[in-house]
Amino acid sequence: EIFHLVAEGQKNTEIAARLSISSRTVETHRRNLMRKLEYPAAPLILGLVLGDLMENAVRQSLMMSRGDVSILYSRPLAAVMLVLTVLVLVGPMFRRFEIWRLKAAEQDV
Repeated sequence: EIFHLVAEGQKNTEIAARLSISSRTVETHRRNLMRKLEYPAAPLILGLVLGDLMENAVRQSLMMSRGDVSILYSRPLAAVMLVLTVLVLVGPMFRRFEIWRLKAAEQDV
């Protein structure tokens, strides 16, 4: 249940109050999830720091373009950044799939 609330974007204190547990317990569950999924802490910290700034910049760009989303990929730099973002988000899934595939191939031998 904690993981669902984390996925909804709720803060540790909000989750703790809702489930009547300590925020430290919520933090432990978050840490265990990141360890289990093999996500390093540095990108998370960077995302927390830059997330609001990036959200405001995207919102401002969309308001300037009157809601036209092509502004997000029509410029070369924006397109490169979008592709890099997708690769960073999808990369760990491919790595896990490759490990799973190699283990399955070893068991078949």
